[in-house]
Amino acid sequence: MTHVDGGDAVAVVAGLWIAVVCLMDPRSSIWRFGSRVSISNRWSFGIRKEIAVAAAWALKVQCSVIYGHAAVSKIFNEQWLDGTAIYYVVRMEMFGVNGMVGPLVRGLTTVPWIEFALTLGTLAIELFICVGIWGTFRIRRIVVAVSMLLHGAIFVLLGVASFSIIMIGLVLAAASGASTFSRDKGCRSDAFEIEARSVGAIMRR
Repeated sequence: MTHVDGGDAVAVVAGLWIAVVCLMDPRSSIWRFGSRVSISNRWSFGIRKEIAVAAAWALKVQCSVIYGHAAVSKIFNEQWLDGTAIYYVVRMEMFGVNGMVGPLVRGLTTVPWIEFALTLGTLAIELFICVGIWGTFRIRRIVVAVSMLLHGAIFVLLGVASFSIIMIGLVLAAASGASTFSRDKGCRSDAFEIEARSVGAIMRR
């Protein structure tokens, strides 16, 4: 996978973890929450569930490390610390702001306090996603919303389409990953009813 806008390396690794999660799910369709597992398959489903949980946690770790690394690298960059990074980003030749919003954004980034807020705001959002992805369900919902806001803005302003879509997908998958298998709904093994109907019961139908 290669994308001119970036994000291909993230997509390859995240796609691997998501594929493992999907392959371990015994349901023929994700909408079949009431699917049943036979007595003979109960033990094997338990093992598959643990593998899926491990892959989901790996996806969460990947998401946290990516945003943590991005934030820490910015902390040691002088332009991010003094609040001038966004000014230069929107004026890049390859990924700078263009189109109808170009003059507006370039004008806004000449205002010191707006430029400072946007620069440090980006840094704060990345730190929040790094830590918040491990939070409660409510916090993770906020993380997803914030990531959509951040990467949506990057998409609109810089035109970095594939990168923005991939990162939103990563955060969304990581935010719902391991909890999907540890709650009573969905894929938890003891939420599936054991089906043990006799031949006679089937024939009476």
